[in-house]
Amino acid sequence: MSSAANPTPAERSDFVTLLAWVFIGLSGLATLMATFQYMMVNFAMSIGQMQDAMNDAKSRGDFPPAAEFMLDHVRQLIGAFFLLSLVTLVASIGLLKRWNWARLVFICLMALGIAWNLAGLFLQRLLMSTVLSSMPVIQPNMPQDFRAQFESMMMGMQVMGAIFALGFSVLFGWIIKRLMSSDVRREFEAPR
Repeated sequence: MSSAANPTPAERSDFVTLLAWVFIGLSGLATLMATFQYMMVNFAMSIGQMQDAMNDAKSRGDFPPAAEFMLDHVRQLIGAFFLLSLVTLVASIGLLKRWNWARLVFICLMALGIAWNLAGLFLQRLLMSTVLSSMPVIQPNMPQDFRAQFESMMMGMQVMGAIFALGFSVLFGWIIKRLMSSDVRREFEAPR
C-alpha cells in the first residue's frame, strides 16, 4: 500500500487539547450556572416582592433605563447566555475530537467574543455615565471630596474593564490565529 492512499494522521497538538479542555470546563460551568440563574430568577419573580420593588423604583424615577431594560428582559438574557454556553460546550467537545466544523464554530465564537468585548467598552462607558448621573450619591450637594473619590473609583473600574476587554480580545485573536494555522488545520483534516 502506498503512503498516499493511507496518509499518516497529524500529531495532536497540546494547544488544541488544552484549549478544548479549558473551554469544556468553563462552558460546562457556565451552562450549569445559567440553569441555576434561570431557576433563581423564576423563583424571585414568582414571589412578587422583587417586581413590586422594581415598580416602586420605576414610579419614583430612581431606576436607570439600562437597568430597567436588563430586568425587563432578564429571562431572555439568561437564556441567551445559556445557549451561548451550550454551543461553546458542544464546540469544545468537537474541538477535542478534532472535528473541523467544531474548529470553525470555535473560531466564530472567538470572533464573537472579540466583538462583544469591544462593544462592551462602549456599553460600559454608556452605563457608567448613566449610573453617575442618576445616583443620589453624586448629587451636587454631596461633599466635594466624596464626589471626587466616587468618580475616581468609577474611572478605575472603567480602566480595569477596558484592560480586561482588550486583553481578552487579544487572547481570542491569538486563539483564532492558532486555530487557522496550517499545522492545526492539518490535525482536523487527517483521517481518524
